[in-house]
Amino acid sequence: MWRKSLELAIIEKDVAKMEELLQTIPEFTTLEEMQRAQALLRESVKLLEALKSETLSTMKRIKQNSDFLKVSQEKEFGRLDIRS
Repeated sequence: MWRKSLELAIIEKDVAKMEELLQTIPEFTTLEEMQRAQALLRESVKLLEALKSETLSTMKRIKQNSDFLKVSQEKEFGRLDIRS
């Protein structure tokens, strides 16, 4: 049940569900169960790292766009033009 839930969370990229499942890792009785869980945990880590990288990239783009808009507004509305 835990393994299937984690597989589904990975497929759906459901970070909250992955976090919940990682807090409740069950005891495994066979080597095969342990190996499957280990593989899923590796996939979880890869996905989380990819999502983190994507988020950082998005945040950088937002910051660049925000800075550009600030500069554009300052030039456009920075001074009172009394000559026109």
